[in-house]
Amino acid sequence: MRIKTIVVPTDFSEHAVSAGAYAIWLADNHQATVTFLHVVQPETGDLDVPVISAKGTIDRIEAA
Repeated sequence: MRIKTIVVPTDFSEHAVSAGAYAIWLADNHQATVTFLHVVQPETGDLDVPVISAKGTIDRIEAA
């Protein structure tokens, strides 16, 4: 079985950085690509349903 893509979920913690480094090493040895995935839950404010806010997400990313 050939590894083509490795998806690495990350929260940017120390452990996630180590996992990312291992994924890069593994991908290099298998001629695979690495995709990092970070999921941010949007703020919902006073609503009962989730609201996807691109501006809110961008603001949080820029503030980080």
